Amino acid sequence: IELAAHETPMVLCYRVSPLLYGIGRLVVKVPHIGLVNLVAGREVVPEHVGVRSAHAALASDLAALWLDDGRRTRMKADLREVRERLAAPGSYDRTAGRILDAIRSWSDPSANR
Repeated sequence: IELAAHETPMVLCYRVSPLLYGIGRLVVKVPHIGLVNLVAGREVVPEHVGVRSAHAALASDLAALWLDDGRRTRMKADLREVRERLAAPGSYDRTAGRILDAIRSWSDPSANR
């Protein structure tokens, strides 16, 4: 969130143990786990999650941010939008609501996935 507040382009990478990754794949059924993407309600920054996140995909996303001015500019604009959402009145309630919705979807097998 701090990087988003400063409109700093980024790629999220989460490395987890094989056991946690396996359990997470069964339990977590939301499209994004990064807080920036959860606040946005869509993918603003690429996410790589896994035991050994695909190095080629990660490198590709990083290279694209480094080399593609248009992509970097779009991401900065999207991050500015996230920052504005967080600064708006009621943002904590909206963000908490999104997180609660995600938790409910994890625990409700009939939730739309």
